[in-house]
Amino acid sequence: MVKIKKKVEMTLPELIEWAWKNGVKEKTFYSNIDRGSVYFDMVQTVSIEYSIVVDETFTVEVEEVTEETKIPEMLEIFVNGGGVKRVEKSINELKDDFSKEFWLKDGDTMTLIWKDGELVGDE
Repeated sequence: MVKIKKKVEMTLPELIEWAWKNGVKEKTFYSNIDRGSVYFDMVQTVSIEYSIVVDETFTVEVEEVTEETKIPEMLEIFVNGGGVKRVEKSINELKDDFSKEFWLKDGDTMTLIWKDGELVGDE
């Protein structure tokens, strides 16, 4: 599945759950409030440096694409074979009965992200 990065704020429990679920290793996340940090080592052991208060958050860059994700630049292919470049729109904003495919454009690379009514994935 093609991924698009976005920044998400998480609480400490959310950060730990997300990191363990996504196999995060050898990475430190810094608090949005003070000098506190959370480190995940190579076996995903969690270390917390300095104190962290209950409402403290961490900004995490996550990779995700849904039909609601605004795509910086993509190409829509229609049933009749025509196509048009789209910028800063989501698939949900654009798709209709004539939509066949949506392709993510990244520089000189095109990656198929939606075809025949559903997101394309590697799952």
